[in-house]
Amino acid sequence: RTLEDVGVATPTLAAIQIAGLRLWATPLGCEFDELVARLQRDFEVRDLGGAAIATPRDRTKFAHDLIVRADTVVLCPAQAARRVLAAWDRPPIGSGALSLRQSAFGLASAAVRIAIRETGLLDAGTSDSTSHEHLIRVDATGVDATLGQ
Repeated sequence: RTLEDVGVATPTLAAIQIAGLRLWATPLGCEFDELVARLQRDFEVRDLGGAAIATPRDRTKFAHDLIVRADTVVLCPAQAARRVLAAWDRPPIGSGALSLRQSAFGLASAAVRIAIRETGLLDAGTSDSTSHEHLIRVDATGVDATLGQ
């Protein structure tokens, strides 16, 4: 409903945990420039080339920041948009894995699609890291989860 209040159609939402933050993302259902123009009424919009950050002028009316990309709109906590953008397309260290966005929206269409990637060092004295991805999809027939890929 929060996204609908600012004119973003939300047929599908994906919950994403990235950069230690919980985000909600939906495919962009209109032209990038069209949404950015609409948001400028109530938001301070910074176009970063390939992405825009929309910060509400009145936090009492809208508590989150928005990230608008060519294919996605992301609802994120206040003051976190730059940190989210920095981590958004970064695959896990040392792998050719898909980004979280590609993983979440790569799942078959469903009411809920969630992609979680856990990463961490195996040993503080090395540069080796480990990564586990959890993909969860919920539709009318039930829950489909792939854990620990």
